Amino acid sequence: MSGYSEAADCPRCGSTESLERSIDRDDISGFCLECGYSYKTVYENIALKEVNEERVEFDMEPLTELKKPVEGWTDESD
Repeated sequence: MSGYSEAADCPRCGSTESLERSIDRDDISGFCLECGYSYKTVYENIALKEVNEERVEFDMEPLTELKKPVEGWTDESD
């Protein structure tokens, strides 16, 4: 997979160029070499019930089943 890394300011301690951020596919992670702050993208599949609860909040009709992934899609856990 292709991706890149870049230096960025830490949102926690404000250190300049101490946060190493990596971006690869849709994954983003980083860590601060000054205060230890770290983060990463977390993926999860939400159950139909939870999806429908969110849809109600947006005045959308509930689903009877979740849409199938596009061909070739693999979940991170596969």
